[in-house]
Amino acid sequence: MAEITNIATEVRQHWLEWPLNVQPVAMEEVVDVWRSLPGVLLEEYEAFLRTAGLPTDEDSRGFRFWLPEELRSTADMLRDAGYGCNATEASVIFADYFQESWRYTLRVSGPWKGYVSLVLGTKSGNDPRLPLGSL
Repeated sequence: MAEITNIATEVRQHWLEWPLNVQPVAMEEVVDVWRSLPGVLLEEYEAFLRTAGLPTDEDSRGFRFWLPEELRSTADMLRDAGYGCNATEASVIFADYFQESWRYTLRVSGPWKGYVSLVLGTKSGNDPRLPLGSL
């Protein structure tokens, strides 16, 4: 857990240097929101939020972490947007790049639990992509 805390500290510092409006995260709100999401709230994600907080806007490169009320099941988001979804494991979208051109999902069940994958949205349903790495 120390590794994720160190990474979260570095991310927070990066956000503050841009400067972004970084706010603490009310973990009760995350827990409440997660009740409607698949899988379990991962300890690593919770530790990241507690340490880093979340910016209320995107950085100058167009990358944005989603606030708790924005979190969505990957399958639900893809289906609502008219894309296919062949995923057999549960995952939650927690960030995006360039106004949701690319979405990042945290896998919360199955063999890739705890890993982050890219979600592009395809008619074939081949989302989420293979994991980019662990949170």
